[in-house]
Amino acid sequence: MPNTTKKSVVKRTPAVREAAAKAPAPTVTPSAVTKAMLSKIERAHKRAGVPDVSEEKKLEFAQQLVTAGVPILDRSSARISRVIKGEISIEDLKVSRRAKE
Repeated sequence: MPNTTKKSVVKRTPAVREAAAKAPAPTVTPSAVTKAMLSKIERAHKRAGVPDVSEEKKLEFAQQLVTAGVPILDRSSARISRVIKGEISIEDLKVSRRAKE
C-alpha cells in the first residue's frame, strides 16, 4: 500500500534566508572541547614544562584554540607546547606544516 501522508513543505522566503545568514556565529561551549582535546592540551603543557596547570586553565586554553579555528587533534602536542612557551602564536597553528602536493 502506498504511503498517502503528505509531507509539509517549508518554503524559504528571502526574509528567512536573510535571517539565517545574519545569525550570530556559534559561541564555544565547554561541550565543544572533547576529552581527547583536553588530553592533548595536557600533554602539551607537560612538554612545555608546566605540568601543574588547573583543569580550568586547560579548558580555557582549549576554548581559545577552538575559537581561533585551530584543529587541535590534527596538531602535535609539541607544536601546541610551543604556543604555551610563547615561541609561536596561535595563528601559526592554523597552518599545516606539511607541504601540499
